[in-house]
Amino acid sequence: MTYIMSINFSKPLFRAFASFTSKTILIAALCLPGLHALGDVEISISETSSGVTLSWDGSINTANLTDDGDLGAVSTGFDPSNGVFDGEGNNNISPNSSIYLFSVDVPNFSFGNGSNVSAGDVDPASSFLFESGNDELGLPLGYVSGANFSGSLLLSGQTISGLGIDTTPFEVILPDGAGTVFFFSTPHSDEFSDNSKDTYRWGMDDALGGAIFDETNTRVEYLVGTPDTNQGFDEARRPWNVNIGGGTDQCDVILDVSNNVLPNGDDNASIGLRITNLENSNDSIYIELIRSGNEKGFLAALSSQDAGGEVMPFTSPTSHASVTDGSVRLNYNPSTKIFTAFYDTTGSNDGFQWVEWGSFGVGATGGGSSRNSPWQIGNDPSFQVAISGFSEALTIPSGSVSADNFSITKIAVVTDTTAPRLRITKPSRSFRYSRSLIVRGKSNEALKSFQAKWTGSRYKTFSGRGSKAFKVKVPRSTLKKKRAVSVSVRGTDAAGNTSRPTSQRYKRK
Repeated sequence: MTYIMSINFSKPLFRAFASFTSKTILIAALCLPGLHALGDVEISISETSSGVTLSWDGSINTANLTDDGDLGAVSTGFDPSNGVFDGEGNNNISPNSSIYLFSVDVPNFSFGNGSNVSAGDVDPASSFLFESGNDELGLPLGYVSGANFSGSLLLSGQTISGLGIDTTPFEVILPDGAGTVFFFSTPHSDEFSDNSKDTYRWGMDDALGGAIFDETNTRVEYLVGTPDTNQGFDEARRPWNVNIGGGTDQCDVILDVSNNVLPNGDDNASIGLRITNLENSNDSIYIELIRSGNEKGFLAALSSQDAGGEVMPFTSPTSHASVTDGSVRLNYNPSTKIFTAFYDTTGSNDGFQWVEWGSFGVGATGGGSSRNSPWQIGNDPSFQVAISGFSEALTIPSGSVSADNFSITKIAVVTDTTAPRLRITKPSRSFRYSRSLIVRGKSNEALKSFQAKWTGSRYKTFSGRGSKAFKVKVPRSTLKKKRAVSVSVRGTDAAGNTSRPTSQRYKRK
């Protein structure tokens, strides 16, 4: 989901303050995963003139899952409101039995408010079935635990907005060590290899004095043609065009940095990462590679509204006079409200060897090893991340100060511990019907009532009778008119907790 927010960029500088022009930028909620490991599957969403493509890649750990046998292939589909991701292949592809089912309790979730749509064929070797509130996970026929699988399905002629998809990325953690399924649609990194600013990923640059950012030579270069002698410093900031929020979400930001200037005295230049609190722009934290005539190394600092600027006493850079290329990283832990700053003196080319610079507490209880000061944040804070360059009294030519290989990881975990979970059980003849269709299923809790709807109808309420099983008979009048029918069921327990819907699509024989 996207929303517009006005942000006043008022940025604490190196031992100084500057007020940036108020900008209105587009910010989208972001929950982004990092690279997938064993048991992780990433699902991405993209839109072209042909339609919307859903792609998946990863592996599942089935060591602790029960194999429920194979499922005859049915038509593929995607149902945003009911949380149905159905990439099973179909009967136009041999073999018809194209998917293995494994028992695992999938938490309740949804992708938005859109209705079910069908999709094109999926190679059986790529099959993937994943449904909200279901207790089965579908994987390629003959799947071996931990093996990588990937595939895609096309929702022809569709658009993301038309499908009602909420593009806020999130993750669903599966029990029994099976893994994590990541859903996201926003690029979470930029290698700057095309020498052209991606305005979808990055917002409008904010600059003071003679500083600019220029994406060239497969990196973002910080340039100063004529230093500003009136205010005494120059600065540029390029904000990531989606925000990173707190709440229950942990985030991690990494950037390669290069700085080979040779200044004298107090003249200096720096390049790095800055995270700013969107609820109060005077709350911020940065880590950078700085080089001055007196100090050379990695520097991190915390600022806050409460402290009236940078939290005292001033921090000092590490002692790395010979380091001109490295990496910086900021990590936020929402449970402790602590930022931790890291640096790597050799950069990403040889893999990361992170050294902790220090930690900074921004909650009421502090807890940081370096500095602490409470930020003006609520229970669900939001932060803005940016590449930041700064210099004093220096002309910065091309090839001197630059940033590269930006990546951001943020995770929003989907959990559901109170509402019942329902699933529609597999019938003996797969998901097909002729003259009649009776849909059966079960819940993990006794149901006071359940609601069901089918193609062309609204939800109808039935008594649960305190049972964990449910049964729905679809009217014959509906079956006569349709070549395929989708059925959704949701249940309510005695405490009044209502599950997310579970859905299944049936085809006429």
